[in-house]
Amino acid sequence: HMAEIFPWLKSLGTIPKELKDIRTVNGLIHIDRVTLAGPLLHPEKWKIQSRGKFEQLGIHSKKLPGPLQILRGQFASQDTRLGVNDMEATIGESTLSNITGGIDWGDADRITIVSGSTSLRVNELNTWLKKHKYTRGYLKKLPPLSGTLGLKSLKLNSPLQSPKFEQIRFSAEFDTSNLKSKLFPGPLRIDRGKIGLADERLVLTDCNGTFGKS
Repeated sequence: HMAEIFPWLKSLGTIPKELKDIRTVNGLIHIDRVTLAGPLLHPEKWKIQSRGKFEQLGIHSKKLPGPLQILRGQFASQDTRLGVNDMEATIGESTLSNITGGIDWGDADRITIVSGSTSLRVNELNTWLKKHKYTRGYLKKLPPLSGTLGLKSLKLNSPLQSPKFEQIRFSAEFDTSNLKSKLFPGPLRIDRGKIGLADERLVLTDCNGTFGKS
């Protein structure tokens, strides 16, 4: 029961400083196996390995665009690495399915995510990006976007802590997406295509859709 366990772990100092932005955690983690080693009176030095599954796990962090709700999923952790698979989740009003990925808050300091069908609420994503110190400069002069970004697949590779824009690698394949903005002469509907971000370049390929009446 993470509503009880998470505050206790924070008080012991076992939560890595890279994850201190997590405010609250609730829901269940079922642990099938765990091993722990380290000096008894220094829990911050404990080495933990575990595996199990999530059930209705809720996470609130100021670094996320909304509350993260992990409906189900499996995990395995070792020291500073956490791997997940078969995960279904929501972030605010956005949904992600069939997620696999990994987080390393040690020397590698990376997060990788691969997901299946994904639906992103653009207004939530836009508000979050405009607050982020590495993207707000790019977006502050643009009118806000709204609508839904539908993706058949999504891949993300990025530093976990304070990534610079040029360090982020992102690619996705569009499903039906509907976007609105004062920047556009009419609603933008995308039925097919790919989008990629690498080396500060955003690239669209093989796109098909409608732009207002065009």
